Amino acid sequence: MVLQQLIWEIKPDLIIDLGTNVGGSALFFASIMSFYSDTGIVLTIDVKSFTENWVPSNRLICKHCVNPSDNKLWKKYVQFIQGSTTDLNVLAKVKQYVSNSTTILVSHDAAHDGHTVYKDLLNYAEFVSVNSYLVVQDTKLDRLKHPLNGPLAAVRRFIQYQSEMKDRLNYTYKVDRSAEIFYYSQHAHGWLKRIK
Repeated sequence: MVLQQLIWEIKPDLIIDLGTNVGGSALFFASIMSFYSDTGIVLTIDVKSFTENWVPSNRLICKHCVNPSDNKLWKKYVQFIQGSTTDLNVLAKVKQYVSNSTTILVSHDAAHDGHTVYKDLLNYAEFVSVNSYLVVQDTKLDRLKHPLNGPLAAVRRFIQYQSEMKDRLNYTYKVDRSAEIFYYSQHAHGWLKRIK
């Protein structure tokens, strides 16, 4: 609900979706985008093809699922890059899309280990437009699966780095707790708003 509200308010012409899995989030973003833009792009990135599920018991798309690339929203709005979010060739391709865009939002739902998430925050922070968001999903995993070394740890490390390097960076982010409007979020402290 909060993601759709933010996208509707910000109206990004480029949404960078880190972590495709089987394409659900890319189609979700495209469906919202379709209400305000005919030319926007959802750029989704994953190491694996979107025809393979990351869930081990569901390695291939289930027999009842539909290939997302058959969806008309995917065909119109979605561009897929297969590769690691931290790969220099992938970042070069992303920069090409960024250079042709005005308002950019990044959603991080790729690798969930703290080290990789932190690298992604450093790499993608400059792409987000002012007053838009870099959303780090699943920060709850620091309590459940990655004690002190998951997405939330990466967010805290990124905010600390930003504080230490503020005179050398061309951006400033704040953790926007107001986005946690339901008093619970799987992404607590993960709503990073670019304010400069």
